[in-house]
Amino acid sequence: MTRVVLLAAAAEEADAAEAWYFERDSEVAARFRTALGTAVAQISEAPERWSISKGGVRRLHFDGFPYTVHYRVDPNEVVVVAVAHQHRRPGYWRARQ
Repeated sequence: MTRVVLLAAAAEEADAAEAWYFERDSEVAARFRTALGTAVAQISEAPERWSISKGGVRRLHFDGFPYTVHYRVDPNEVVVVAVAHQHRRPGYWRARQ
C-alpha cells in the first residue's frame, strides 16, 4: 500500500462537501465520507490504475456522489490535490499540481 496524503485544500474541500450533505441528511454525509475513504483506499492499493489528465494528475470518480479525487503519484507517496465536484469550476485545482 502506498501512503496517501491530502493537501490542506483537498481536505477542506472534503470537509465542506461532507458538511453540505450533513446539513441535509446526516446519513448521506456519512455515506459521502465512506465513499471518499473507499476511493482513497483504492488509490493507495493501486495508484497507477486510474487515468492521467494534464500535468500527470490522475483522477478517480467515486461511487454515489458527483465528486472526483484528483491526485499525483510521487516517488514515496500519493498526494491528493483536490476532492472536486464534477460540475463546478472545472480545472480550478490545476494550480495545486
